[in-house]
Amino acid sequence: MQEGYAVLGLGRFGKTVALTLAEAGCQVMAVDLSEDEVSDIASEVTYAVRGDVTDPELVRSLGLGNMDGVFIAIAKNLEASVMATLLAKESGASYIVAKGENEIHKTILEKMGADKVVIPEQEMGISAARNMVLGRFIDLVEISDDVSLIEMNIPASWIGKNLVELDLRGQYSVNVVAIKDGEETDVTPSPTARMKEGQSIILSGRNEDLQKLSKIR
Repeated sequence: MQEGYAVLGLGRFGKTVALTLAEAGCQVMAVDLSEDEVSDIASEVTYAVRGDVTDPELVRSLGLGNMDGVFIAIAKNLEASVMATLLAKESGASYIVAKGENEIHKTILEKMGADKVVIPEQEMGISAARNMVLGRFIDLVEISDDVSLIEMNIPASWIGKNLVELDLRGQYSVNVVAIKDGEETDVTPSPTARMKEGQSIILSGRNEDLQKLSKIR
């Protein structure tokens, strides 16, 4: 059975969320007061509804209690986002993600019933800063505020050595997740296999420990 989500508000953030969910194969109900916004996305989602998400009767008619999650994407209007969050909660929404403008807005939305509040601009800035601090890795996935998963090219000084010799856990307190060689990913790499130029390694650990790896040449 396909997962179903409602996206209330079709500004840039809401539209991106709706389209991403639709592309992932989810059923998506997109709601906005603007007829143009609704028409623009109608062919991309399961349902596109024009309506005021601060209207109790409209929100009750959406069946949000049957959804796997609800996104409240109207942060520019504090009163509207608070009302929409409250109505979604009262309608039985099992999980609500709301967009906030700042920390005060976030606190209010959480008190109104939002399970998670995202502040896109703030989170983008934090992510960019962390990427800079952690070095220019190939890829970085944040597992929590202080733990990440990174992919990095095998440093020149590691070529010809194996995992036993490098002792990455002992030397840097990081864990080897996998080693990639072209299109092949080995999630159970041999501890005695010699590393080769062109390979990359995927590691997990605390950010402060991973940061040290970016300085290895």
